[in-house]
Parts: sequence; structure tokens; C-alpha cells
Amino acid sequence: RGSGTSICTANLASAFARKGKKVLVIDGNSSRPLQHKLMNIRNRAGITEILLSQVVPSEVIVNVLDNVYLLPPGKRRPEAQKIDHTQVISRLITILKDIFDIILIDCPSVWDKETTLSFHKHCEGLILVVPSRETDRVKAQKTVHTLEQDHLPLVGICMTKMEID
Repeated sequence: RGSGTSICTANLASAFARKGKKVLVIDGNSSRPLQHKLMNIRNRAGITEILLSQVVPSEVIVNVLDNVYLLPPGKRRPEAQKIDHTQVISRLITILKDIFDIILIDCPSVWDKETTLSFHKHCEGLILVVPSRETDRVKAQKTVHTLEQDHLPLVGICMTKMEID
């Protein structure tokens, strides 16, 4: 089980959508994608196929709820991992910012630097998801310090897996 980033992202998307914002959720977690499952969408094509220039975004973005759209991860393909994602993702985010009010990217742990940083370079803000029972204070502080060193704009922390009496 993960840290709860996918559920946190889906809930945040729903909250923004209820406030009238047009929200895109990008499932950027290629190792453990969950957004398509949470939103009950088949993962036929998505980011992988965009990176391989097989589809354009409008062909794979799915409207899942009022004002909530999903860009699925697509199929896992070895050839996609050999591509420099930086320029493609940069162009993709630029195009999508003109269409959506808010773009939320569900990424793997900040320690999966290659995947995570390819998205975070284009983010206006980062929300760190911290599972309460699995993360000690020192580890969380080190993570925040690392994000600051990498000049990633931390805008909030979401505590998950809390026990409520």
C-alpha cells in the first residue's frame, strides 16, 4: 500500500471541481498508477502514448465527473523510458494550462527523482503527502529540506493514514 497520494489527489480534484474549477488529473505515477482505477476508467492510452507521439492529448483525456478530467498513464512500454520526457512534458503542460483551471499531477514518491522531477519542474506548487504512521518527523523535515534545495515550491502538506479516536 502506498502513502495515499492518489486518494489525496482525487479528493482535491473533486473539491476544486465543486468550486466550479475545470480540473485535470494527470496520473504521472508510471510504477503504480491508480487514478484510472479510482475514477473507473480503462487505461488504454495516455501519457506513454503521448510521449511516443502516438496520440494527441485530446484523444486520451477523459471527462470522469463534472469539471474533472483524467489523463491516464497509458500502457507501460520499455521504449517510453528511453525518451527524454522533459521537452514533451513541458509542451504538454503548456498546452493543458490554457484548457484547465487546475492541473493536479499524481506522482510517485519524491525519492523517485527521475519521474517526479520531470513533472515538478513545470509545477506552480507541490503538496507533500505524508503518511502519519509511516513517516517520522526527522524524515519529513529532511524531505522538505530536499525539496527546498531542489527549488520545488512546497505549498502544503497532506497528512494521510491518521487514526481518529
